[in-house]
Amino acid sequence: MQVARNNYVLRTQLSRRRRRPCQSPPPAAATCAAAAVASMRHLWLLWLAAAVAACLPPLSVPPLAALGLSACLVLCWVCLNVSAKQMFVTLMFGILDIFFREFVARNRFKVPPEGTPVIFVCAPHANQFLDPFVVMCGVGRADVAFLTAAKSMRERFVGAIARLLQSIPVERSNDLTANGTGTVWLSAEDGTTLLGRGTRFTEELHAKDTVHWCGVAAQIGSIDSDEKCTLLDAVRPPSGEWSPYKVTPHVDQSAMFVEVYKALEAGTAVGIFPEGGSHDRPSLLPLKAGIGIMALGAITRHRGLPLQLVPVGLNYFSGHRFRSRVFIDIGEPCAVREELVRASYPQPGPESSPSAQP
Repeated sequence: MQVARNNYVLRTQLSRRRRRPCQSPPPAAATCAAAAVASMRHLWLLWLAAAVAACLPPLSVPPLAALGLSACLVLCWVCLNVSAKQMFVTLMFGILDIFFREFVARNRFKVPPEGTPVIFVCAPHANQFLDPFVVMCGVGRADVAFLTAAKSMRERFVGAIARLLQSIPVERSNDLTANGTGTVWLSAEDGTTLLGRGTRFTEELHAKDTVHWCGVAAQIGSIDSDEKCTLLDAVRPPSGEWSPYKVTPHVDQSAMFVEVYKALEAGTAVGIFPEGGSHDRPSLLPLKAGIGIMALGAITRHRGLPLQLVPVGLNYFSGHRFRSRVFIDIGEPCAVREELVRASYPQPGPESSPSAQP
C-alpha cells in the first residue's frame, strides 16, 4: 500500500513538471551564458593544437617543432578570445595574490552581477595605482571603469595602463594651477577691483577662474584689461603691497559626466574615490559631490535605469610591506529613488542632466 502511494505521488510530480510552462532564464543568467558562449569562439583551434601535439611526433616531426606549432595555435585562440584588458587584469590579480598574505572581501555576494550599472564608491584612497585592482579583485568584477586624474593619464606608462583599463579622465583644477605674470594688488575701496603690474589678465585669466595671493583665494567675475579685473565677491585686502599670484582655471566637467552616463547606460560599472586624491591619513578626507551628480544625471538621462550604488571600504594592514593583509568591506547596495530624481530634475532628457546645469 505504501509503495502504491509513493508511485502515485511520483507520477503526480512528474505530470506537474510536464505541464509547467517553460520559463526564460533571468537576465543575469542569460548574460553569463552569452559571455560563456562568446568566450568559446574558435574552439577548433584548441582541438587542432591538441591534435598537432599528439599526432605530429609519430610522423617523424621533431617534438619541439610540434609543441611550438601547438603553442602558436593556443596563442591564436587566446588573442581571439581574451582581450588585452582581461589578460592585464588577470596578471594583476596574480600579483596581488602573491603580494598579500591574506586577501579578504566581506559581503561579495551583495555585488550586483556583470551587466548591471553600478557606481562603486571606494574609500579611503591610500594607493593611487594599487587601489583600483584591489577593488576589482574584491568585488569580483573586471568591467569597472575608474575615474582617473587626467594628469596621471598624460604620463606615458600610467596613461597607457589607464587607457587599457578604459578609465575615464577627470581634469582636476588644482593640477592646472600656474604662476601668473607680474604682481597684483587689491583695492581697499570696494574689495573687488584687482589691479595688476606687468600682468596679462586678458591672456591668462578667464571668468570663474580662481586667483591666489597672500593666502587669499577669490573667483574672477570679469576681465577689464591686462592690468585690471573684477572679483566675483568682495574680499578683505590681505596687505597693501604688490604680491605675486597663482591662477587655478575653472574646469568644465560636462564631457566627463557624459562619459560616465554612457558607461552606466551600457551596463558597466564605474569606480570613484570621492575623496579626490590619495592620502595616508587615518580618517577620510571631505567627500566630493560627484557621486550624487553622476547618479542623478544617469537616472535623468535614462529613466528606469537599474543603477546601484555600492560602498567599498579598503583596509590595509601594513599594506606597504610584502605578504601583508588587506580587508575589503562591501556595503549594502542602494538604489536611487525615483521621487528624488523627479524632485531634483523633473524634465527628462540630456538637457536636464546635472552636467548641463550652470
